Amino acid sequence: MATVRAWERAGVPAPDRRPATNHRTYDADDVRDAELAHFLRRGHHPLPLIATVVQEVRTAGDTRTLESALTDWRARVTARGLAMLKAAALLSDYAGARAD
Repeated sequence: MATVRAWERAGVPAPDRRPATNHRTYDADDVRDAELAHFLRRGHHPLPLIATVVQEVRTAGDTRTLESALTDWRARVTARGLAMLKAAALLSDYAGARAD
C-alpha cells in the first residue's frame, strides 16, 4: 500500500475519495494508470516522468496514441541498432584486412 500512496503523492493515480470515509475509489482509468505506472517503474523510470506520461494518457483519453509513438520509437531504435551492428562488422573487416 505504501507504493500506491507514493504514486498518489506523485499524481499517479489520482483516485476520488469518498466524502464520509476519505477512502479511495478507483475507476477503470485509475487502474489503467496504475498498470502503466507499474510497467514504467519496472523500467526504472522516475515518478515525475511517469506522472507526466500518465497525464498525457489521461488527456488523450486512451493509450492508442502512446502505443503508436512507442511503436515508431521501437522501429527507430531497432534500425539504429542494426546500422551500428553493420558498421561494427564493416569496421572489423576493415581492421582485419589492414592487419594482414
